[in-house]
Amino acid sequence: MRFTAVFALIFTLFALNAPLYAAPKLKPAVLGLILKAQKGDLIAQNNLGHRYAVGDGVAVDYEKSIKWLSRAADKGFAPAQFNLANMYQDGKGVKRDYAKARELMLKAYKQGDSSAPNGLGVLYENGLGVKKDMKKAFTYFMEGADKGDDMARLNAGMMLINGAGIEPDHKAAFRLLKTAADNGEPTAMRVVGIMYANGVGAKQNYKAAKTYLQDACEEGISEACPELKTITDAGY
Repeated sequence: MRFTAVFALIFTLFALNAPLYAAPKLKPAVLGLILKAQKGDLIAQNNLGHRYAVGDGVAVDYEKSIKWLSRAADKGFAPAQFNLANMYQDGKGVKRDYAKARELMLKAYKQGDSSAPNGLGVLYENGLGVKKDMKKAFTYFMEGADKGDDMARLNAGMMLINGAGIEPDHKAAFRLLKTAADNGEPTAMRVVGIMYANGVGAKQNYKAAKTYLQDACEEGISEACPELKTITDAGY
């Protein structure tokens, strides 16, 4: 009985302290961001909001993401306006609202945010909250590409390959896509590999094709893996 009582006491103490031991440990970098964000640091608020959106160093929490992004966006911080626009576009933590996404995206765009042109291009390409307009989409993608945005380079390059609402230009597409691929954009790596393999926009080069497809495969673009195998099995 005596031992039973002792074990019962120990069990009770552990149960009472369970929340303390179960609490998730935050990385020092995250704790530092929280402290800065609470003091009104706009960069920290944006970074913290983004981390909660994607689960970088913290558990995914869209409510907290919206909270911190909104604070920075309301103060006119362009990167936060862009990130918050994406939350509205995807309906994460808020009701999906393409009009609100465009409104925030335009605010970021007018302040020169380098990612905003691509974001606006996606809205016009897909007719999300706006009338579908492929030429306007391409104009935004090219503007983003000129600002160094590799996603914009990818989107502009794909439009130039497919001739979606614009005149096809495979050489121009290759230049844009290769730049994005060389900067580490995985989907662009795959497309460049395919273009090299087929001699589209560039001289046919199986060695280069295999290199880009291998990189894309290693970066998680699953379609690139069998494409690489096809070229290798053919003896190239």
